Amino acid sequence: MALALEPALIIADEPTTALDVTTQAQILRLFKELLERHHSGVLMITHDLGVVADVADQVVVMRNGELVERGLPSHILKTPEHPYTKMLLAAVPKLFSKPAQENTSDTLLDVKGLRLTYPARSAAKTKERTVALNSLNLTVGAGEVVGVVGESGSGKSTLARALLRFEQAEGGTVYFEGMSVLDASRADLALYRKKVQMIFQDPYKSLNPRRTVGQSIIEGPVQYGIAPARAMRDAAELMSLVGLDPKVLSRYPHEFSGGQRQRICIARALAMEPTLIIADEAVSALDVSVQAQVLDLFESLRKKLNFSMIFITHDLRVASNICDSIIVMRKGQIVEQGTGAQLFTNPQHAYTKALLDAVPGKALA
Repeated sequence: MALALEPALIIADEPTTALDVTTQAQILRLFKELLERHHSGVLMITHDLGVVADVADQVVVMRNGELVERGLPSHILKTPEHPYTKMLLAAVPKLFSKPAQENTSDTLLDVKGLRLTYPARSAAKTKERTVALNSLNLTVGAGEVVGVVGESGSGKSTLARALLRFEQAEGGTVYFEGMSVLDASRADLALYRKKVQMIFQDPYKSLNPRRTVGQSIIEGPVQYGIAPARAMRDAAELMSLVGLDPKVLSRYPHEFSGGQRQRICIARALAMEPTLIIADEAVSALDVSVQAQVLDLFESLRKKLNFSMIFITHDLRVASNICDSIIVMRKGQIVEQGTGAQLFTNPQHAYTKALLDAVPGKALA
């Protein structure tokens, strides 16, 4: 629509944020083709320095409303001068395989043959159904972080909803600590959902704007029988654990940055004392410096509290730094799985290879 007006300048504000790497690469190629055809300029605003490395002719670094550094990408990204630019570059996740650890722990979650379909969107095909999860197998050990990667529409978030029974699977089995989840009673399901907590992508939508931070954190524990005063004391301890001042419990979500809100969401999940946390794109909406802080927080909390994680992400760089094992999903199926070292150094499936080829900012590696 913008190019229909034949503009001399296009301002693109985070045009690829939260897109999977293949879609991101397609959008960036489209930008280049259209700009060459129309001889337009583009001012691309982004927190992804990988994108900057791939498309920018000039780079401007801003902090607190001020321009702190500018120049050619070859200079800014390779020999930065300002401390803030250096900090941003240091925070960019690299495609790095987390050292493999022998998994001798007990199986916490065991999924076999999980299947889920949706009605076809076309009115002319009312009897047809779209396969969202196709005979999916997954295991998570105690204390293990399992990554789930794939492009948009691959079934990653559907898997999370199915595991929590927000979506009803049509086949397969899900066992958690030996309990069958898919046919659990209401009481057993309530206990299961206490032990399995979810952290969502958008920290701006995850908290009720009409409730204080403290009210949001204690809501779950109070529903499960903890006295409000005790729950608030626990909430204060959790705020310290996630690096926030307990005094802010009386404040409202709009008073916090995106990174602070995500820390609050982590505290809210931990308040339920979960055994398993499902993090669905929990850092994709954050800039690289805040993203690095939240990833470090996840890692330190996991070691301290010994919970397991299913870490859903479209960013293979992030997955390679935090996950013990990774599954690659496409069209509801697992096409490849293994440790980061196996997938990133010797991918076997063509789709995995395509995802790796599309990772932005290889010049920063």
